[in-house]
Amino acid sequence: MSSYHKRLRKILISAHTCEQALWDRLSAEDKAQPSSLEPWAPKDLIGHLTGWRTRYAELLSTVGRGETPARFENYEETNLAIFHHYESQAFKEIQKEYQAANKTLLKAFDALDEAMLTNPDLVEWMSGRTLWNYIAFTEYWHPMDHQLKWLVERGQDEQADAVQARILEEMTSLDDSDSWKGTNLYNEACYEALFGDHDLAVEHLDKALNLNPE
Repeated sequence: MSSYHKRLRKILISAHTCEQALWDRLSAEDKAQPSSLEPWAPKDLIGHLTGWRTRYAELLSTVGRGETPARFENYEETNLAIFHHYESQAFKEIQKEYQAANKTLLKAFDALDEAMLTNPDLVEWMSGRTLWNYIAFTEYWHPMDHQLKWLVERGQDEQADAVQARILEEMTSLDDSDSWKGTNLYNEACYEALFGDHDLAVEHLDKALNLNPE
């Protein structure tokens, strides 16, 4: 495996490990909670991650076959569809699908080569965005951010800070360009502004904009 592939695969597995640790900490009562749109019950969170992981696995499989994948046009509609798909299922049933989705995603990812990951013209509707960048945000940052907010909403600030530090470290490890560092520092500033130190958020935002004005 080459550079981006190796780094990205490592953090994808790290995200799955981090998620599994969260499921393992849930009590039987947590897992038995009925579905709720606001706030999510534990099974709604794992269902959301499973539904999107299944869809992104299919997207990567399509790219691996040399075809153009369909674009997700309406995320809110898809989110609602995923919620209702898993609404009547038990946590244990959803977890089986979650584990299968993890394997399917990694299999589809492993079929991609470095040229696919780094070609900015590979998928026209990505408008110059590389596939490695797209995967980093959709299949690493997105699920990790959900876990982060889950912890914050439940007052588990110490665990949330640890997850945010992990996100910054692992996302930054993918690329050493100033624009990438700036993007990740911007997300760090967002977390601090919403849940932490406002002064530090402003400091990091200033650094982020200097590194990546866009």
